[in-house]
Amino acid sequence: MEKNKRFSFKNIVLIIFLAIIIVSFLVLKVKDFKVSKKIDSGSNYLTQLPSSGIFDQTNKGLVKKFNSSQELRDFIVEKQNNLEISNYNRSGAMKQSLAVDESISEIATGLGSSEDSSVDFSDTNIQVEGVDEADIIKTDGKYIYAVVDKDLYIIEAYPVEDAKLIKKISFEDYLTDIYVKDEKLVVFGNISDFAIFEKMISSSRIWPGAYNNQVFLQVFDISEVENPVKEKDFKIEGNYFNSRLIGDHLYFIVNNYGLSAEAFPRVFYQSEELSFDCQEGAKCLKPDIYYFDIPYDNFNFSSIFSIDLFNLEEDFKNSHYLLPSGQNMYVSPNNIYLSYTKYLNEYEIESEVLLDLIYSNLSEKDRQIIEEIKNVSDKILNPAEKKYKIRNILDIYISLLTVPEQESLEEEMVFAIKERYPNLENEIESTIIYKLSVFNGVVEPMVEGAVPGSLLNQFSMDEYNSYFRVATTKNVNWSKYSNSQESSNNVYILDGNMQIIGSLENMAPGERIYSVRFLGDRGYVVTFEQIDPLFSLDLSNPYSPIISGELKIPGFSNYLHPYGNDKLIGFGRDTEVVDDRVITKGLKLSLFDVSQGTPIELDSYIIGDSGSESIALYDHHAFLFSGNKNILAVPVVLRDNSNNDYWGRVTFNGVIILEIINNKFQLKGEITHLKEDITDFDKFMNYSAKRSLYIEDNFYSFSNKLIKINNLIDFSDIKSIELK
Repeated sequence: MEKNKRFSFKNIVLIIFLAIIIVSFLVLKVKDFKVSKKIDSGSNYLTQLPSSGIFDQTNKGLVKKFNSSQELRDFIVEKQNNLEISNYNRSGAMKQSLAVDESISEIATGLGSSEDSSVDFSDTNIQVEGVDEADIIKTDGKYIYAVVDKDLYIIEAYPVEDAKLIKKISFEDYLTDIYVKDEKLVVFGNISDFAIFEKMISSSRIWPGAYNNQVFLQVFDISEVENPVKEKDFKIEGNYFNSRLIGDHLYFIVNNYGLSAEAFPRVFYQSEELSFDCQEGAKCLKPDIYYFDIPYDNFNFSSIFSIDLFNLEEDFKNSHYLLPSGQNMYVSPNNIYLSYTKYLNEYEIESEVLLDLIYSNLSEKDRQIIEEIKNVSDKILNPAEKKYKIRNILDIYISLLTVPEQESLEEEMVFAIKERYPNLENEIESTIIYKLSVFNGVVEPMVEGAVPGSLLNQFSMDEYNSYFRVATTKNVNWSKYSNSQESSNNVYILDGNMQIIGSLENMAPGERIYSVRFLGDRGYVVTFEQIDPLFSLDLSNPYSPIISGELKIPGFSNYLHPYGNDKLIGFGRDTEVVDDRVITKGLKLSLFDVSQGTPIELDSYIIGDSGSESIALYDHHAFLFSGNKNILAVPVVLRDNSNNDYWGRVTFNGVIILEIINNKFQLKGEITHLKEDITDFDKFMNYSAKRSLYIEDNFYSFSNKLIKINNLIDFSDIKSIELK
């Protein structure tokens, strides 16, 4: 060991010793903690993790069900007491991503059809056929439905000569997104009102870390589009997370963070409050409430509701899940996946191993104190407090050792931890995934899985032929138990029981994933550090995936979109390396030939300079592509920094439309909603294009203030409809 390492270890112990004295003093002030279950005795009780770790498939978290809401309350009380102090020393934070399944169908690339099959129109850009996604604008081929802040606009859009605003519905609160299916309109929104906060306080419904939001969902009959009729009305305490529409059934999730035993989220349906406790005189939810037999870092109460849009006699179905915080959703036609990124609590593992290593060396008095601490009633000291008191004794013992003895103990501890946790390297940062089945509005839990690393976004996950594919990045960490000091990227294939059966690991060391696309038995991963490696993956054998090719070019793609069966479009940014520094430049479109093992860049198109932006880089709903119409449209704000000003001056704010001819991008049109150079930021944003769509040969662009209609052939102006 080097001298500075000895110094570091000794001083860390002394610092911990002083800190624990302070914490212990505070702990003694805590009274009457309520727990319903004592911890097991034994030397390795200090950790809640199974000694084999999360990647031991024989120790997977089991799905369990609470028999009553009171049982759930007791569980929360116990776990909260366990976590109250242990969370103090936890490191890392939960991350999230949302994903849905995908295929290479025309529907997945955003084409739609109305009841009149002769009308050709674009639909929301989604990932999987049969799983619709909510967005701020929808069309059924005749009408356009658009959300702006607290207003919903209904525009008669086709035929174009009759185009006009026919209805504006104003809500009291902000809208998030909508669905349109046949003659049904679904509207989601968030209520965030201080009056709700005050009401929760006055009724003792507020708890530390709780949100005071409410979600509302309303379903309208739009058979008479000028007079929508509200049919279903939800108000749910919590935060709207996301939703999917499969057939006639709408599934949506509401999250409540920092759940307490004293307050469950309130649910109102058709203006009547429903109760989790089936008491006399109260309408009861009768929910199924599930949890997983795992260590909990925090509590996130996820409520999954489903409604049949076309069955007025059926109210709704609901199931609820107590999850660690930071969970996210992935939906295929048959399954829902809830996931979160977990970071290893090294402090607890070290405490567990240290107790095993030095227990016999402690004085008889210290061992007696430890046993007394273990046997104290949980109402006096909860399990977390007991852990810290025992760790205090261990740290005092270590502080009295010589430096060589401390070094020897540290080496012994590291060896013992690595022996006890053979997959520790993968467990430092891992993604936990819970699989639930969906069928005709019924959601039921199935099984849990885990993969090393964390997800980028929804495109990092995919379900295909009963297999689940996941792309992750293992980020740089400074753990003493890790042999890797740089990031790496991986693709894992899991079977129907969520067990890893195939993998590609350590792709592009030192880089991280910027975009992913799974298409059938192929996959494409873009990583980036200085140049853009596009990896082509052959996933036809799920047990033995391989890298079939790699292409390195300047820049990187934030989004990948299929073009037929043998081409791929990448949308991201151009870059340049200057003096070993990466300089981000303008927006970049790339056209790749992926018919062979190694991708080939057929063409690229650079748009604007540094500082140029597009919401389509981060929201695929803003990316419009049609191979049949041969158009690619994205909203952009372009800048010119020829005067060496990084942000530059705005040269264009609107939608650019390109076509692909002979495997080359060609600019087809530019549409802006700005009538003049606007310097006011609010006005600038209100007239910035957010989405575009087409109906027949008419192109519609949408901003907060305007829907503009242009000819799809030459993009000449046809009509503008103000939204006011």
